[in-house]
Amino acid sequence: LKLNRPILNMCCAIVMATFVGFGCSDPVSSNSGVLRVRITDAPFPYGSVRSVLITIDRIEVRPSLSTGYQIVNSVDQSFDLISLQGGRTDTLGTMDVAAGEFEAVRLQVKSVSVELRDGRTFLPEVSDSIRVHGVIALLNSPAEVKDNQITELVVDFDLPRSLRVQGDPSTLSGITGFEFTPAVRGVNLA
Repeated sequence: LKLNRPILNMCCAIVMATFVGFGCSDPVSSNSGVLRVRITDAPFPYGSVRSVLITIDRIEVRPSLSTGYQIVNSVDQSFDLISLQGGRTDTLGTMDVAAGEFEAVRLQVKSVSVELRDGRTFLPEVSDSIRVHGVIALLNSPAEVKDNQITELVVDFDLPRSLRVQGDPSTLSGITGFEFTPAVRGVNLA
């Protein structure tokens, strides 16, 4: 369960204000009740989704202190994000680079396809902004490529934040589509 700090702070403030209000009222009064504030995480219907195929047609890395990117791979590749959970990874690309530090990975996303367990397939739109600027994953710490060594980076998609369910996700038949809003982070495995 992920906690959104600003929302949690707001909920705590509401609860505290309620209790302060109860403390200032007449203790004999019966014009009061109990307010319970709960927090939850937005559901993602993992049990309803068979696959989430993302097609990437270019992978680039950005050296530290640079505004330009270096192409790692420019061949269309499709990956099923559902199969890449629980620490499983797949290779986007490998290239020889000059020793130095890198701070970001950029993916050019060509398409996304979500297949549900009932056979329905949805094609969330990839916005023009994402097509032009790509999806940028800033690394948690700069990755240092050293002479004659392999440095590994991982682009981690946050699926519940990347695909917003349209309709009612509580039942398979209630799902009417998905909105693609990629949320990624870059991880330096060094």
